[in-house]
Amino acid sequence: MMQRWLCNWNATLGKRFALLCLLALPCLAPGIGRAGEDVGTVSAVKVVKVVKVVKVVTLNYPPYTGAALPGGGAMVRITREAMKRVGFQLEVEFLPWNRALYELRTGSADGLVNIWRSEEREQWLHYSRPILTNDVGLIVQKARPLRYARLEELRAYRIGTVRGYANPVQFNEAKIPVFTSETDEINLRALASGRLDAVLIDRGVGRYLALSKLAERADELTWLEPVIEAMPNYFVVPRDAPRSAELLDAFNRGLESMRRDGTLAAEIKTLIN
Repeated sequence: MMQRWLCNWNATLGKRFALLCLLALPCLAPGIGRAGEDVGTVSAVKVVKVVKVVKVVTLNYPPYTGAALPGGGAMVRITREAMKRVGFQLEVEFLPWNRALYELRTGSADGLVNIWRSEEREQWLHYSRPILTNDVGLIVQKARPLRYARLEELRAYRIGTVRGYANPVQFNEAKIPVFTSETDEINLRALASGRLDAVLIDRGVGRYLALSKLAERADELTWLEPVIEAMPNYFVVPRDAPRSAELLDAFNRGLESMRRDGTLAAEIKTLIN
């Protein structure tokens, strides 16, 4: 009887000892602290890097942005790299300009790249640090050059602009009548055919379109000095969106990193100026 009781007691002790050993295993495992915290053996823990996605809209505005350009164009490449350096993955959608602004205003996009400042836009947008500068001025026909000393003298000419673009402040203040269209290419074709006297345009865009879309007429067009205004180009976010402060700070930090190591300057050099 005594022998049977001792056997049962020993069996019970064995089960309890086994249970205690199981409970102690997490504490005895090397490199693992409370709540699974890694305190020693890095190889024992799988590190997962969380990448946040940011949706950006822009327009086809070569050579700066464009769905058919390498990497989406220099401005998209710069924005993508700046955000990548601070843990964001960029998704880009190319849209007509006014549609891109609408997507941003209605919250369908987190940000917009390739935009100039205007008084109206500053009411609802936060601007990044400047990325690069666009020279904005006039393209004319070589055979019909314009002569003017003051911007007000341009009132006598037919000048094409794009609907929705922010024109130079001094150009607007001169109250120059303009003929608007949907794209710069439409305006350049109207200029080449004599329906416009000049086109207000970014220098790089004008040269790119003349060489790629109007190659047969490119020699007939010329850039008119001086530049009307050098306009800084930005990344923007809506003022009232919950992620805007985070995204703008992230972009500015990434851009500054690119500026310091020369990556930004290298990208800007790829542009047609």
